[in-house]
Amino acid sequence: MELATERYLARYFAEFEGQLPPVGLHQRILDEIEKPLFHAVLAATNGNQIKAADLLGLNRNTVRKKIRDLGIARRRVGLECGRGQFLLRRRSDV
Repeated sequence: MELATERYLARYFAEFEGQLPPVGLHQRILDEIEKPLFHAVLAATNGNQIKAADLLGLNRNTVRKKIRDLGIARRRVGLECGRGQFLLRRRSDV
């Protein structure tokens, strides 16, 4: 992941042709990676926020707040063999 990030950042800086990107780079990078990270972790834990919190090393209340702040919604999409299936969707998709 480190190598992929370094390559991405090299391309990003190259887009500015020797100039610096706008201020606030740290927050922009965090914003770009945090939402896909939460989507991946929630998908890997089948939407289980307690397991997601453990995997991320965060408090479960922090995870719930981040899910809300990032606009990630969990929506029940059906039942099969008595087990609930859950699908993670962005609020704009719901």
